[in-house]
Amino acid sequence: MRFLTLPKESTQCLPAFWRMPFFTLVLILATPPAWAAGEAEAATDARDSTTAQPDLAENTDSPASIDSTDEQVPTFDPAGLAQAREDRLRYEQVISALENASTQNVYNPELTEAYLGLASAMEVLGENEAAAAVFDQALQTVRISNGLNSLQQLPILEQLLDNHLARENWEDVDNFTYLIFHISRRNFPVGNLRRVEALNRLGAWKFKAIHENLSGGGSRSAFEILNMFRSEITLLEETEDFVGKGIQMATLHLGEARGQLAVVRQINERPLSDYRTTSQQTITQQQCLTIRLPSGQITTICETVETPNIDYYPEPLALKNREMGIYLDNIRDALNKTFEALQQDGDIDTRTQLAEEMHSVTQAYNTFIIENRL
Repeated sequence: MRFLTLPKESTQCLPAFWRMPFFTLVLILATPPAWAAGEAEAATDARDSTTAQPDLAENTDSPASIDSTDEQVPTFDPAGLAQAREDRLRYEQVISALENASTQNVYNPELTEAYLGLASAMEVLGENEAAAAVFDQALQTVRISNGLNSLQQLPILEQLLDNHLARENWEDVDNFTYLIFHISRRNFPVGNLRRVEALNRLGAWKFKAIHENLSGGGSRSAFEILNMFRSEITLLEETEDFVGKGIQMATLHLGEARGQLAVVRQINERPLSDYRTTSQQTITQQQCLTIRLPSGQITTICETVETPNIDYYPEPLALKNREMGIYLDNIRDALNKTFEALQQDGDIDTRTQLAEEMHSVTQAYNTFIIENRL
C-alpha cells in the first residue's frame, strides 16, 4: 500500500513538537494539538474566533446544515424586524430619488450604498432571492463606475456568495467564488495573502462540489483548479523571501494535495471501458540486420515483420491504477512540501491550523488507499 512516509528532516527552528518524526506528528494531530498545557484552551479560542484560511470544505454551512427555504423569516425580535421594514422603505425612497435626480450620473456611490442597505434589510426579512437581485444591482453600479476588475466589487461579491450559499444555488456559488479569485489575482501581487486566500477558498469549494457531486458546482474540473495551484506555487517560488512566505507556500501545497486527491477520485469513478485498448495486438515494424558477407563486405538486410504490441496487453484495471498511481505519488510529494514549508515561519496558531488540515488530507489519502486496495 502507498501509505504516506515523510523524511525525518531537521527542524531546529520549530518547537519540540515539530521536531518529531512525521508519523508521530500525524498520530498526535488526531486530536487538536496544544503547545503547552496552559496554551491549549487559548489556542482553540483563537482559532474559533479568527479564520486565517477560508475553507468552504470545513464550513458549518455545509449542504447538510443549510436551510434552503428562500422566504423563511429568520428568528429575530419584533423590534429588529420592524427596523428592517423601516430601512427597506427608506432605502427604496432614496434609490427612487437618486435614480430620478440625474440620468447622467445615476451610478454614484450613494446609489450603491442605498442598494446595499436595501438588500441587507431584505435579508433580515427573509427575502433572500429579492435581496440577491438588489445586490446584483449594486454590483452593476460599481462595475460601471470603477471597471469590471475593480476591488470595490469584492465586498458585494462576498455578500452575493453568502446569499447563494444559504439558498444552495451551487452554480452561482461556483461563479462568484471563481470571480472573487479572478479579481483578487488581477489586483493583488504574488505573495499577497488575500490572493492566496481567494485561491484557497476557490479550491476548497471546488473540491467539495466535486466530491459531494453538488449540481452546478462541476463547471470547472478538478484538474483545472489543480493547475491554478501549480501556477501560483511556481510564481511564489520565484519571488524573493518575505515574512509569511512559508505559510503561503504551505497553504498552496496543501491546496495542491487536495487537488490531486480530487483528480484521483475522478479517475477512480471512470469506467474500465475507458481503459480498454484500441490498438492492434501486433504492429508492423521494419527489422534490420547487419551482416558480413563471405567477401568481407558489410551489408544491412531489412525485412518487415509483425511484432507484439506491448500497449495491447495491460489489463484495463492495471492501466487505471497506473494513472491513479501518478497522482497518489504527487499527493505524497505535495504533503511533504507542506510539512517542510510549515517549518519556515508563521505564528503558532496558523501553523497548527494548517497542520490539522494536512492531517485531514493525510487521513483522506490513506482512507482512499484502503478502500480501493491500492
